[in-house]
Amino acid sequence: MIMNQKKNNVKVSLWRDRPILSFSDKQIMKKNVFPSGRQALTAALCHMGLDRSSRVAVPEWSSHCVLSAIAKVATPIPIKEVVNCSISVDSILLYSQWGWTPNIDWTEYHSIFGDIPVICDEVDSAHMLDESMPYIQAHYEVRSLSKTLGLKSGGLLKYNGKYVEFTSDKNHKNLDITGFTDVNTIVRNTFLKAEKIYLDEEVDIWLDNNDVSAALLHESRLRRCNVKNIIDSHLASTWKEWMIQSFNRGIAPGLVPLYIGYDRNDLLKIKSELARTFNIETSIYHFNISECPWVVDYKQCLAFPVHGLNNKVEEIIQFLKYE
Repeated sequence: MIMNQKKNNVKVSLWRDRPILSFSDKQIMKKNVFPSGRQALTAALCHMGLDRSSRVAVPEWSSHCVLSAIAKVATPIPIKEVVNCSISVDSILLYSQWGWTPNIDWTEYHSIFGDIPVICDEVDSAHMLDESMPYIQAHYEVRSLSKTLGLKSGGLLKYNGKYVEFTSDKNHKNLDITGFTDVNTIVRNTFLKAEKIYLDEEVDIWLDNNDVSAALLHESRLRRCNVKNIIDSHLASTWKEWMIQSFNRGIAPGLVPLYIGYDRNDLLKIKSELARTFNIETSIYHFNISECPWVVDYKQCLAFPVHGLNNKVEEIIQFLKYE
């Protein structure tokens, strides 16, 4: 590894932490924006008419916020148990990890799960594929505007290709959680924010002056440029063929898995060097290398940001050439 370089640039966080500005005609209106991606997920279950007796199949290792959003309405059950024990469910959540939307075999899906409503968890995805889903009569898609555009909060919900409207409760705004000044920040963000039933003021102002569709398109192009550079380098040598195929279909993930299957100590060394040299945040996570969302295979890797604020990808590729 080249050790004599020193960059003093602005820090690149794991996810975009500054919003895109996009001044154009609005295609996605403010009425289509939910307070958060997790609230959009809960709204999808309500839209289906589910209740506590309803079962929703969820991916293994789902985050607390996902499980909490589902548990507000229905009962989450791991997909693995649903498949292995032939448990009847009312809906299924398919997660595109970091925006890596897999090439799902919908015929196989239908043979296992039938025609139950499917929720595609695209919270990290900047792309809008609008792909055909044979056999699926009710299809929902959830996206986070904080993960994709760097906004403070915000989410989108699509039902069979059309955006669902969110109704804000202005009276509830008097209960803004900013009044809880002594509450731990993590607690506020994780629990209290999820209960807001109106748009955050900063997001409200941004929506008045920007177009969500244009911003997502711009972010998608920036991400795909970064991913293309990695695909054309040695850093994609541990990627599966389905990942390249998904990229060719038009996906725009926010993170990419580097050095899949490497030893943790080696990953820690690379992580440290990238932070020191480029002031860039990476993390050691596990990535599902399986193309099938209901038969997972998680491998340790270095999660590397490719969002639109990372303009250092080409330099980093050269830096890691000798690693």
